[in-house]
Amino acid sequence: MPEVLPKYTMAEVAKHKTLEDLWMVYEDKVLDVTKFAVHHPGGWKVMLRFAGADATDELRSFHYDWVLKTKLPSFIIGTVIDPPTVSALQQDFRNLGKEFEKKGWFVPDFSFYYMKAAIGAVQFALVWILVLGSKNDLVHFLAALILGAFWWQIAFVGHDGGHMSITANRKLDNKIGLWVGNALAGVSIAWWKATHNVHHAVPNTLHTDPDIAHLPVFACNPRMFEGIDHFYHRRIMTFTWIAKNIFVPYQHFWFYPIMAVARFNLYFQSFINLCKDPYVENKGLEFLHLGIFWTWKIFLLSRMNSWVMVVVFLFSCNIAASQLHLQITLSHYSMPIVDDKDGHFGGDFFSRNVAASVDVSCPAFFDWVHGGLQFQTVHHLYPRMCRRTLRKAQPFVVELCKKHNPPYQMLSFIECNLDVYRTLRRTAQTSKTWSPLIYDTFNAVG
Repeated sequence: MPEVLPKYTMAEVAKHKTLEDLWMVYEDKVLDVTKFAVHHPGGWKVMLRFAGADATDELRSFHYDWVLKTKLPSFIIGTVIDPPTVSALQQDFRNLGKEFEKKGWFVPDFSFYYMKAAIGAVQFALVWILVLGSKNDLVHFLAALILGAFWWQIAFVGHDGGHMSITANRKLDNKIGLWVGNALAGVSIAWWKATHNVHHAVPNTLHTDPDIAHLPVFACNPRMFEGIDHFYHRRIMTFTWIAKNIFVPYQHFWFYPIMAVARFNLYFQSFINLCKDPYVENKGLEFLHLGIFWTWKIFLLSRMNSWVMVVVFLFSCNIAASQLHLQITLSHYSMPIVDDKDGHFGGDFFSRNVAASVDVSCPAFFDWVHGGLQFQTVHHLYPRMCRRTLRKAQPFVVELCKKHNPPYQMLSFIECNLDVYRTLRRTAQTSKTWSPLIYDTFNAVG
């Protein structure tokens, strides 16, 4: 006789929501993932975010069917007798995913990445030829710009690898990520996955999404002024004197200069994460590949003619890659912020990701510039989908939004920039008159 599994209610499952006691629900099955959570390749924080809750769509979106069929059964400890009702929108979303699977739009396109590898190899080789083959400062400056363009484009490849959409093999894609992210770009793939997966799961959430938690430098919403007990950062992000008097009131002016040098922060955050997080997968390899990056980069800098040129080269290559940081922020900064303190993240997986994302309109021949980030809504809904098929999938997502009325948006690149500028300016103006006393009065606190 088949084993009779224990039955639980969602209220009972909700009691198991700590890292030491972590349950979640997939369809009508209760999973005990306590022992696995800290070893989760996508980071333990995204697991903890859905502790004690239903994570059906999240698990389906981030994992291939074979993973769900072969790996999940070992975690099943029972069934849930009152699983959340599946809405018509959620069912259509799941059916659309199955249709995309049948079309083969999640199947890796190796020829696309062979081409990207060839272009990247030429760019990287050209940097070395120009630096080692010349003593001219202008030639070295040109090499810095090419290096920045190289980082900008391979970041898209690293992003795809983090989502397992290059080979659909986690271990192989992670090896690619170690080389593309750590060794060639200086950005830890483990740190990237830890932040990016949480962002994908609950985008634009006030207390959870690390991609909008940038105090004391930026605040996308006045609710950030009261301080944020941030789930991802595991600390309270306060509205400090520096935030209130230097950065936030003028953030719409600071935005582009800071985006130009934001890459330095990625280097910093990579090392912080590897040093502080005790559960990083392959931590030794992460450090090793970062060591490779800093070895060749310091060697390149040592070939400059003067300390002035060292600084020029260092800043020029990072500024040349800054288009990437701008593209990332344009997709979310101007969209609604959800207060998720009560455990709600802005609706079901489909609704919250559509509401938090804006797509960028551009002709097909310009897709290489955006690296798939122009179809942010589609990518957030189906993160494993190959970059080359996002444009094909977009009309289907638009039709689904029309049918169920989630607020799908697509704007031009210039309009996206203007929206972000206006959002930052509105928040900046509010910050000049904000005070804890006024805020508490308006919210009937005290």
